[in-house]
Amino acid sequence: MHKCEYCKKSFKREGTLATHMCPKKMRHMQKNDPNVRIGFRAYQLFYKIGTASKKVKTYEDFADSQYYAAFIRFGSYCIDLGIDDVSGYVEYLLANQVKLDRWDKDTHFNAWIKNRLKSESVDRAFERTVLFMTEWGEETGNDWHTYFDRVNTNRAVFHICSGKLSPWVLFASDKAQHLIDRFNEEQLGIVADYIDADYWQRKMNVNKPDFEWVTTVLAQADLA
Repeated sequence: MHKCEYCKKSFKREGTLATHMCPKKMRHMQKNDPNVRIGFRAYQLFYKIGTASKKVKTYEDFADSQYYAAFIRFGSYCIDLGIDDVSGYVEYLLANQVKLDRWDKDTHFNAWIKNRLKSESVDRAFERTVLFMTEWGEETGNDWHTYFDRVNTNRAVFHICSGKLSPWVLFASDKAQHLIDRFNEEQLGIVADYIDADYWQRKMNVNKPDFEWVTTVLAQADLA
């Protein structure tokens, strides 16, 4: 008899076992899928931060979990939006006591992005923006310095709303302002809460050294 190591079901023939596909075996075969890796990391953080458990959760625990599907769905959501700080987002969700079945809802993601844009350090904001623009250049075959000139406005709106572009850069670069000038009224309405002009004008006036640093670096990168 040949026994499945996952569900313990026995088969007379080895060939039958080889083609056997129980849910737990499938979960182990999917272990290296991107959405599964993200879901597993989120699962570990969920128990590390959100519960009193001190044991580090293993993939075996994850594969057996009743919440497996929910975390996999969250992993796919993170990939679809291109979330660059999954751990930070999970920590936000846990701190705000968001129920697991709501983790893949845009309401919470949008709130997190708006908060992060206003609270992250200027150097982190600039670095994250440049890294994204570099990735855009590699994916589209364009020089990343031409992002503001060549990006489609609908894509740019999505990039702003998903937190790819920091207002530090958007307000310090004339080229970025020319991009925003290309937006229609509907697009301007969509991004308004993310670039909050009144807030950023006050912030840059209060933090003039940071604003001057951004403008200097942008000029050096031919992005001013």
